[in-house]
Amino acid sequence: MNTRANVRSCNKTYRRGVGIAVLVTIAIAAMFLVRTVLMLQNSPFTGTMMQQKIADPSKPNDPSLEGLLKRQSTTLEDAVQKYQLKLGRSPPKGYADWFTSAIEKKCLIDDYDIIWEDLAPYHQLGGNEFRRRLDILKDGTHRVFNVHIKDGTADAGGKWNPIFKNAIRDMDLVLNELDEPRILFNSNRDGPRMVTALADPNKLSSESPNWFRANGGEHLQLMKDSCHVYSPTKPLQQPHEFHGYLQWPMSNIYTRMLLPILSQSRISNCFKDILIPSIYYYHLYAGGSSQADSYPWQNRLPKAYWRGSTTGGWNQNGNWKTFHRMRMIDAIQKKPELYDVALTDAIQCEPDDCNEMTKQFHMVSHEPFETVYKYKYALDVDGNTFSGRFFRLLESQTLVFKATIFDEFFQRWIVPWEHYIPIEMDFSDLDQKIEWAKNNDDRARRIAENGRRFAERILNKPQMECYTELLLLEFSSLLYDVK
Repeated sequence: MNTRANVRSCNKTYRRGVGIAVLVTIAIAAMFLVRTVLMLQNSPFTGTMMQQKIADPSKPNDPSLEGLLKRQSTTLEDAVQKYQLKLGRSPPKGYADWFTSAIEKKCLIDDYDIIWEDLAPYHQLGGNEFRRRLDILKDGTHRVFNVHIKDGTADAGGKWNPIFKNAIRDMDLVLNELDEPRILFNSNRDGPRMVTALADPNKLSSESPNWFRANGGEHLQLMKDSCHVYSPTKPLQQPHEFHGYLQWPMSNIYTRMLLPILSQSRISNCFKDILIPSIYYYHLYAGGSSQADSYPWQNRLPKAYWRGSTTGGWNQNGNWKTFHRMRMIDAIQKKPELYDVALTDAIQCEPDDCNEMTKQFHMVSHEPFETVYKYKYALDVDGNTFSGRFFRLLESQTLVFKATIFDEFFQRWIVPWEHYIPIEMDFSDLDQKIEWAKNNDDRARRIAENGRRFAERILNKPQMECYTELLLLEFSSLLYDVK
């Protein structure tokens, strides 16, 4: 009897122990789940954070150039406090020297959110992993090249050297040789994987780039799969009205590994390249267009002007009929009361396609850029990637109507409808917006003037140098200072 009682007592104790163990296991699992969710919500690898601009409570809602300039810090103490408020850490070494240089050049001081967001994932990875990933790129293959900066002198080669001339710290970095972006990274798919890998350094250290290419329908599907599910980019939701780059780019060499490569543009919901000012702007189109003053607004033609070639992708087997530049010309060329647009060259094409495009679009001779001064409006449309003429068009004091799917370093500074007019990539809204400009001439003129003032004051060589110098400071901090 005592034995049976003891057995029953042991069974109860065992069941109670099992129950407690199960509850503890569930509690631990719940804690881990909550922790993981919080990590995902706050991680720079996942969509939640990357869709948001870094909060700055000091920013008023003033889109004007004056508003942008007015909110900049004027003392080092103020700049450091704003930096700490935004990022929760102190500025990198050399920041005081950068601040002094930026003040002398009349650069922006506080508005570099794109730099900080671009580098945020690497801060979470840590310095050792950042250095390992940079070393992976240094083999110089896959259309990238190394830049070695020593004592303020860079060996970037050719036209890239001047933009690095004022680097405050020595370092190595890697530039994308192509116009096309390289680092495919879907926040929804790849972000959780990265967050999980942070808990196991061995998984991070074993990751490799696995570079790959894709063409034709393969490339289009790749872009759809790789872009954020909530992408605001309209072309990615219209399978028959695409940008040429999305269908058949001139160049594409991609990796899904997060690597610190500097590129001139990207589609932000698809790519995680680190943005840097383009050498096209730095060398060719920055510096003002004083000749525009010789063409008063009231004497200009109320039409939209554009000339360009058949860039945008590789043209073959008639695929160019859905490429963005050819669709634009086909849609508006027969409306001479609104537009003066034409193609000048059939390039990037198979021989049969070159001939067919030449016949269909009646190519015209090249005209000097200054021809745009005769017009009130100008169209700015992507080529293979971003349009390198945007700054110069703004400086010409024409009202710029811009169609693009690419983001660039100045994206957070320039304001649609304040400095230019945005248009959809399918051009469905273009006629209506040109008519609006014609019917609201004074407002159109003011936007054109705002665009010119903005370009001359902000989109200039000194500001591009300030952006690059701060980017390099933050980059060097990851190289040398982040553990």
